[in-house]
This record gives sequence, structure tokens and C-alpha cells, in this order.
Amino acid sequence: MTSSQRLSIVRRLVETWCLEREPQASSEEMTESILIRGGFYCGRRFHLGGYSAVWFAEEDEIKLFDSQGQLIDALTIEEFHATLEHRRAA
Repeated sequence: MTSSQRLSIVRRLVETWCLEREPQASSEEMTESILIRGGFYCGRRFHLGGYSAVWFAEEDEIKLFDSQGQLIDALTIEEFHATLEHRRAA
């Protein structure tokens, strides 16, 4: 899988997660910033509604935050995907 394909998956998962928590944000556009650490690309930060997420590309981990900036969870992308799939099936 290419890095652009992986990023597309991450975007979709984050958007789904945010909209599950704040459906009225569906009229908003998700914003995204590139994260640089020590002069090197390390991931992306996403904002939608009152929620945000940070994806660390090398670790393939995503950290999810509430509207007050409090950490809700930290998961690998596979764990995050499985969690969303499990909720949809329920």
C-alpha cells in the first residue's frame, strides 16, 4: 500500500469517527495539517467539529482527542478500523 493510499484510509476513518460523535459537523469540512518533527515529516493532524486526531505515520498510530484537547484513545490504524467496524455491526 502506498503512503497516499494509507493517508486516504486514515482520513476516512478519522472523518467517520468524528461524525459518529458530532453528526451536525457533517456540513463542515475536515481540516488537516502536516506534522514535521526535527525537519522530517511525521504525520498529520485532523480537525472536524469539536474533535481532533493525530496520525503518526511511522508508528502507524492515531491519537484521538475530545473538544477540550483531552486524549480519548491511542490506537494503531488496524485497531481503529476494527473498532469502527465493530460499532457499525452492532
